[in-house]
Amino acid sequence: MKYYVISISNYGIISNYMLEDLKKLQNVEFLYETYIKATSSNRYIRKIDSIIKNFYYKLIYKKKMINKIIKDNTCSNKEKTVLFTNEALQKIELANLEQLRNAGIKVVMLLIDPMSANYPSVSVAKSLMEQFKFDEIITFDPIDAKEYGFKYQNTLYSTFKFDTKASNEKDLFYLGCVKDRFDMMLNLKNMIKDNQVNVDVKLLGLNQNQINQIGEEYSMNTYLPYDEMLRRMQSSKCILDITQKGQSGVTLRYYEAIVYNKKLLTNNENIKKLPFYDERYMKFYTNLGDIDWDWVKNDDMPNYKYNNEYSPIHIIETLEVNDEKEIS
Repeated sequence: MKYYVISISNYGIISNYMLEDLKKLQNVEFLYETYIKATSSNRYIRKIDSIIKNFYYKLIYKKKMINKIIKDNTCSNKEKTVLFTNEALQKIELANLEQLRNAGIKVVMLLIDPMSANYPSVSVAKSLMEQFKFDEIITFDPIDAKEYGFKYQNTLYSTFKFDTKASNEKDLFYLGCVKDRFDMMLNLKNMIKDNQVNVDVKLLGLNQNQINQIGEEYSMNTYLPYDEMLRRMQSSKCILDITQKGQSGVTLRYYEAIVYNKKLLTNNENIKKLPFYDERYMKFYTNLGDIDWDWVKNDDMPNYKYNNEYSPIHIIETLEVNDEKEIS
């Protein structure tokens, strides 16, 4: 069996980090729709490069990529499976999916966002679902799996190794887009000050008026690559998780807490149903007034004894079992 993972870009895409473990497998090949030079730290250069590569992709590269998969003679087409994240499907047309299907190749969608999310990638995924029957749709969200008949599999996290040991000098870590959370974050700032909590909390997307209210120290101007964010996280005892409305599946914050042995403060009550839940180190809140700040600050740290249970390699293992059954 051979598996092709299609990603929207080779640089800065969260799903690439999530699926990194798959690169360890000899029968998995990553194909990128656009290539951006990871060495460029200038976001304007990356943007221009992206525009050029997107133009090339639409005219030339996409056809080459699909044909490369079909013509790969390392195995027969019936032994091939192509996995598209919903991000990657934004640049794929119905005709491309049908071309793969007509060649006898299986097509799988990997939903890394909840169906309730108001993202372009989710809208595109929904549209393609109506026009094309995927061989499998895999989701991390149990409610979506039940409602839409998708396959539920929450093994979507790869582990990164760091040279330095976690210092835990900060009490609380949060880094994310402000979205509709500004009032909440403003209240959080006041609680942090009142309870003398040492934090690394940064918000992306603040306007100048919001910066004036919450302070420059809470503002972040540009995205950090995910591995850099993880490196910063190593210095904190507790991770703050803010799950968006309508989502029942856990966010990456849950996996990060488990993998890197951090305390977790979350508004997603579903963590109580998951295998690694430990009430000593995972706390649920419905509003900020529920937070026990002494618990956030204390030095009692977890060891979840994680052993790659959430690695995406398990997705391939599941697909391989199903594929072998069908071929036999």
